Amino acid sequence: MALKTFVLNIMNASNDVDNRADIAKSLFRNCKLAVCRKQYTEISQRPAPIQKLLALKLDAVQERIATGKEIPRFDENLQCHCKFYRQYLLPCRHIFHCDTEVKVLTAVQWKVYLMMFAECGMEVYETAGTVWVGAREEGTGRRNIERANIISRVRESFEQVQQQLHAAYELMDQLNLEDTVQSQ
Repeated sequence: MALKTFVLNIMNASNDVDNRADIAKSLFRNCKLAVCRKQYTEISQRPAPIQKLLALKLDAVQERIATGKEIPRFDENLQCHCKFYRQYLLPCRHIFHCDTEVKVLTAVQWKVYLMMFAECGMEVYETAGTVWVGAREEGTGRRNIERANIISRVRESFEQVQQQLHAAYELMDQLNLEDTVQSQ
C-alpha cells in the first residue's frame, strides 16, 4: 500500500509540474502588456519577456525627448549600433525615437522582426553572431597551421576593435554628442 501511495504522489507531482509548465508557456506566448497595446500593437505579438524589454525602450524614448536629444537617423536597413539592438535584434530607444518623427517602423519592418522569431523562437539569440569562414585545411603542414592561427588572432582583434567602437558610439549617445567623423 505504501508503494502505491508513493507512486501516486510522484505521478501527482509530475502532473502538477506539467500543468505549471503549460501555464508558464501560455503566459510566455499570450500575455499582452497594456503599454505595448496602446502605442505599438505589433509588440503584443511577441513573447512577454520581449514585450517587457520593448516597454522599457518605449519609456527611454520619453526620457530622450525630455532631455532634448536629437532624433537619430537611419538608412533603409534600420539597424542601430547601440548595445540593445545588437544584443536583442529588436527596435531600440533610438529606432523608437526616430519613429516618433518619421514612421520607420512599418508593417513590413515589424513582419521582419516577427518572422525572425517565428522560425526559431528564442534560439535566434543562441545562433546569432559573427560567422567566420575557416582557413582551408588542405595539407597538414606547419605553415597552414601558423597561417590559420594568425588569421584567427586578426579576427579576434577585429571583433575587439568593433566592440570598442560600438561602446564609443553608445557613450556618445549617452553624452548627446554628434558624430564628427566624416568619411571621404
